[in-house]
Amino acid sequence: MKSAWQIGFLIVVLMGVVAGTAYVIQYTSGAKAPEKSQTSPSPEPKAAETLYFPWGKIAVWRKDLGETLSEDQDTKKYLRMVEPLVEYSYDFSFYNAQPEPVTVTLTSRSCACGHVEGAAFYEQDWSAWQRERSAMAAEAFAGAPAILSALTTARLYRNLKWTKFENPKEKPDSTVSLIVPAAVGQFRQPGFIGHPGIIRVHFRPKEFTSEKKDDLKITLNARAGDLVSRPELLINYRAVPVTSHFPLTLEAGEIALGQRRTMELHVWSPTRPNLQPIMTIEGPEPSDRQHPCFEVGTPEPLSPDELRNLPQTLGQAQAKLDAQCGYRIPVTVHESRGGRQLDVGPFSRRLVFQVDAGDPGEVIRITGTIRGEFRVEKGDEYEKISLGDFKLERGAARTVFLTTARANLDLDLTSVKTSIDDLSAKLHPPETVAGQRRWKLEVEMKPNSAGGDLPASAAVVLQMRENGVATRKLRIPVTGRGTR
Repeated sequence: MKSAWQIGFLIVVLMGVVAGTAYVIQYTSGAKAPEKSQTSPSPEPKAAETLYFPWGKIAVWRKDLGETLSEDQDTKKYLRMVEPLVEYSYDFSFYNAQPEPVTVTLTSRSCACGHVEGAAFYEQDWSAWQRERSAMAAEAFAGAPAILSALTTARLYRNLKWTKFENPKEKPDSTVSLIVPAAVGQFRQPGFIGHPGIIRVHFRPKEFTSEKKDDLKITLNARAGDLVSRPELLINYRAVPVTSHFPLTLEAGEIALGQRRTMELHVWSPTRPNLQPIMTIEGPEPSDRQHPCFEVGTPEPLSPDELRNLPQTLGQAQAKLDAQCGYRIPVTVHESRGGRQLDVGPFSRRLVFQVDAGDPGEVIRITGTIRGEFRVEKGDEYEKISLGDFKLERGAARTVFLTTARANLDLDLTSVKTSIDDLSAKLHPPETVAGQRRWKLEVEMKPNSAGGDLPASAAVVLQMRENGVATRKLRIPVTGRGTR
């Protein structure tokens, strides 16, 4: 019979064997403890460039400019001068390089001044175009991507089916999308990047640009299976007037009897390749319209060198304007022409320059003085009658003297006129002072007249006589400002 200690030892050995077996099973057999079951979340789409834009995602308005070396060249390449209330568009060409279709939707648009649409080329149309080896070779020689060769061929556009995206702000739940086919067939062959298409952005500026430039930002969502990209497209533009001119005012200076004075007006357009201007002369009187003493010559186109150097002659403020066309226009003021004469004294006319019939046009002022035998004493430095600033309830008055050294010249006392109703004038009989004939002229602005600056047409008009015969008019402008 075994002793008690032998029995105890046997029990300890059996327990060690059981524990060792359990350890081996748990840690060396590869078996794992059961885990609680759970649902796997849907995989997030992977960020990838699903669309390739060969010309980049910033609008290139001058594709003939390669690598830009200055800020001025950057302006010409990436900034387009446009006109308000005129519709423009820009095509962003792209490829789908994925082996499956890409679904394109519009995510955002920075302004409501236009719309966005897209289209993908049909493979058969692209194949037909590809056979035009001469056109393709010419484009390749110019260094343009293959997509640009297609864009220059109008036939490719005929069969395009355009998808117009809805404004995300107006219809955030819109399901409108463009499906770009996978890069299969010829689009997977060497020399091709993928299936080509176009995103066309239309925009119509509503007003002139107040800052250096405006920009239009477009954000797309382009998804191919579990791959997604969000291309951001940018268009830089500046809404400017159709034309600009220099100088701002044509100053003829003093013109003596029988003389004429010719000035040059430079006009250019940053938005149009050519102009057919409509030019008219206007003045304070209806009879001043197209007055023969103001002769506007035929516009002469500026040479390429003159056009290129034009901005530098205008100062830094306009030095970045990329003028598409420009003209030199001679303007001549005659003292007398075509049987008519200009009134003696200062003159002011408006040269209205229109680029389209019906538009208000730009106004260029033509100023100067026809020198005769009369002088205005106690007028301002331009021999105008200045009433200065005056209170409307009091009105204003001024006295000047008109003098001439010629004894056979006279002024008609009964033919004194003013060009505005609230202005009156009285001419006194002449007297001889220091060998000259001298007339006293009293001018009065009635109380409670219209406020503000007197109109540019305000003047006293006198009839001149020579040897008793009426000749021409003497016009003396009146200036002043009425305040309350």
